[in-house]
Amino acid sequence: MHHSRIPGGTYAYFVTIDASGTPLYPFVIGPTYYGTVQSGNTGPTGGHVVISEATTVYTGPTVTTSIAGVEQEIKFNVVPNPSSDYVFIYMDNESKNNVKMNLFNEEGKLIKTIDFMQPSVAYTLDMTQYAAGTYVLVMESATQRRTQKIIKTQ
Repeated sequence: MHHSRIPGGTYAYFVTIDASGTPLYPFVIGPTYYGTVQSGNTGPTGGHVVISEATTVYTGPTVTTSIAGVEQEIKFNVVPNPSSDYVFIYMDNESKNNVKMNLFNEEGKLIKTIDFMQPSVAYTLDMTQYAAGTYVLVMESATQRRTQKIIKTQ
């Protein structure tokens, strides 16, 4: 991960990914970082850093971008599903940014929220404290909503 400070107080972070959006080496935080790194979230087994504010994603000229006037979609993968312990939500590198995730149990009760989910980031859902059953993952932006069932096994 490369960090640059652009004039005006804007911080930009660059992550190395391949054409399919899979992170590549080097993917460690550089010598300076604006934000709070959660314990255990560095190195090859690291997770993610919670982003507490909306961000703007800029793509370079070599990255395929959406057609002008066409809104980006919420794109993500959930693996493994079914799962007995942890589920990983991978936000596609072409996904809309600043997505909100809500997880609901079988009774429709909201049990987990993640705000400001960003493209090209993997998020971890700890399902170990939840009972076996069917859960509904809802991904929302200001204009879109996507749902995905998650099966929690024993």
